[in-house]
Amino acid sequence: MAVVTSDQERAGLDLLTHGDFHCDEDMAGRSWHQDTSYANSIELYLERCKGDVWTLEMKDRHQQDLELFEPLKHELKKKICIGAVSHRSLQADRPEDVAGEIRKALKYIPPDRLIVSSDCGFGRQGCNREIAFYKATAIAQGCNIVRKKLGLTTTHVQAADPKLQIDIVRSSS
Repeated sequence: MAVVTSDQERAGLDLLTHGDFHCDEDMAGRSWHQDTSYANSIELYLERCKGDVWTLEMKDRHQQDLELFEPLKHELKKKICIGAVSHRSLQADRPEDVAGEIRKALKYIPPDRLIVSSDCGFGRQGCNREIAFYKATAIAQGCNIVRKKLGLTTTHVQAADPKLQIDIVRSSS
């Protein structure tokens, strides 16, 4: 943790994005309370916490509580980051499935306020780097599917570029 010592350093902190993350699990992956709804905390996170982004676990909760954002859709001051891939599953997600999660979120959160991520991180459930790589790539590709449909600029995803995919086993033909 950095120590801020001057007014100049303090002023520079306003340029940083600060996020608030809400997790429903202990270190063993067990939910530590029965009610995982964000209904009782939405005002706290959106109005009283100083973060620029509120990160929510959504994939493993089947996007429960997304509808809470509908009345606020055009008034959101913060960005909302939703988990669109699971950190609990060791199966790589498909970009089309991630795009489906994003489309559901866009019913309640405007595109300029939506950030897409994973539920939690990939390290806690024994997810190896290769699976985490495919999950992260699916997030980028799923975002591109939705961006293209909305007429927005897509980003280049090198991992999905066929020119950069090399088969190290040469065919014998």
